Amino acid sequence: MRRPIPSFVRSPLVAAAVLAAVAVALPARFTEPLRSRLAWAGSATPATPMRDAPAAGLEEAAPGSSARSEVALVAGDAREVAALRIRVRALEDEVTALRRQLAEASAARDAIEGAPAILAPSLITTRVTADHRASTLREVVRIGAGASRGVRAGAVVLSEGALVGLVESTDGAGSLVRLLCDGRTRVRVRVGDEGPGGILRGDGPGAPLLLQLAEPDAPIEVGATVLVDDGSSVAPGGVPVGVVEAVEHPPGELLPQVRIAPLADLTALRVVTVSVSQEEDR
Repeated sequence: MRRPIPSFVRSPLVAAAVLAAVAVALPARFTEPLRSRLAWAGSATPATPMRDAPAAGLEEAAPGSSARSEVALVAGDAREVAALRIRVRALEDEVTALRRQLAEASAARDAIEGAPAILAPSLITTRVTADHRASTLREVVRIGAGASRGVRAGAVVLSEGALVGLVESTDGAGSLVRLLCDGRTRVRVRVGDEGPGGILRGDGPGAPLLLQLAEPDAPIEVGATVLVDDGSSVAPGGVPVGVVEAVEHPPGELLPQVRIAPLADLTALRVVTVSVSQEEDR
């Protein structure tokens, strides 16, 4: 036979005391529901049975569920940040590409505006696409304009308004350009508008151009501009080429050694202008 439960045990105050003792003895993560019960028990009236108390405290989330929710939120934020970073990198790449295109367009415009008037109506702009250096004395680059755009072998190639080379061969998609620094290049030039003339030749990539004067004793000033001569068969007269860098008289040599610095940087060509026949250009 079961023994009856003393009435004082059923008292809300006694139950509250028991819950308080348990709450002190157990860790906080196990006693949170009990603390909620305790708070209710302290405010309950004796006429309200313990079993009729709200179940909210006892139905709280299981231990650790709050931490798991926070972890899920953090993981979601991390994924969002990673996606944003990828998007930012893509936008930065787009900005870089647009800046490069703008710089090339500006260079092309400057090249056209700085070209000699005799060539300007028949010039097109194109990019240097590859370096086809075959030896220490040969300097050939490939450009993106070919026969389909009216480019022909022997066409004049300019950069920054100055002569940089001549088209050596062409196909439908592009052309090979022999630069002035190529050891095979020969161009008839003159110093200044009415100065002495001679033959300009290349001496390899990165080296100054060499001028062989037709008149050994002709006076030449350092810094004077060198132009294509009117009698040249490879380019129109008056097209600028370079400036006199030095005039030397090696012992035992009859002719002075004249070094010419190209006006355009032949080692860093990116955008060039090429002459085409006006019929082809139209």
